[in-house]
Amino acid sequence: MFNLTPSPTFRAQVPLSVPGSAKPLEVVFVFRHKTRSAMEKWLTRFVSGPSAEVLGEVIEGWELKRDGEAVEYSHTALAELCESYTPAMGEISDAYILEITRAKRKN
Repeated sequence: MFNLTPSPTFRAQVPLSVPGSAKPLEVVFVFRHKTRSAMEKWLTRFVSGPSAEVLGEVIEGWELKRDGEAVEYSHTALAELCESYTPAMGEISDAYILEITRAKRKN
């Protein structure tokens, strides 16, 4: 059922590139929903100065492990991920933008 008021968060699998791996690895992110106007403001800030801090504004959590143990989401952990994996910031932001702006329909 369609709800006029969207859920405040949504989950999405984000493929992240890993050096030496032929295929990206999927990480589940929990993103924050933004209205159209809030999205435009966020996107303007992100494009003018992409940073883990600005990217973190749209992330509520993730399903990520380090050495088999769950890693709690934090801005510090996100900054570490983006620093360690160069394409990650773009891959995460691209996935968020695609999820929030495109309609999914079953054929």
